Amino acid sequence: MRRNADRSGANGAAQVESLRFLYPRRQPMSAFSPLDDLTQRLAALIAATPAADVEKNLRTLLAQSLTRLDLVPREEFEVQRALLQRALERQAALEARLAEIEARNEAAAQRPTAG
Repeated sequence: MRRNADRSGANGAAQVESLRFLYPRRQPMSAFSPLDDLTQRLAALIAATPAADVEKNLRTLLAQSLTRLDLVPREEFEVQRALLQRALERQAALEARLAEIEARNEAAAQRPTAG
């Protein structure tokens, strides 16, 4: 009987704590889902492995490659796009005006001259 009393003492408390670490208390299903638990564990696992370093290095390499390309910021692209749209509209208006002037000149040239 003495042995059972020792197990329930400090050593037993340590075993219970280790079991709590391995099997944490579950929250109610509405507040915690197994998928969230899996996601958190995988994120922690990836953060603790060289995969996090590989991802960081790939992001850096990609950023450096993109800076070498002749790219423009989105805002500048939108400004240039608006300028081009206005230029195309003005060109269309000028072409219509030119066609009207040419039509008037043709009509004037075809009229018989009085005199």
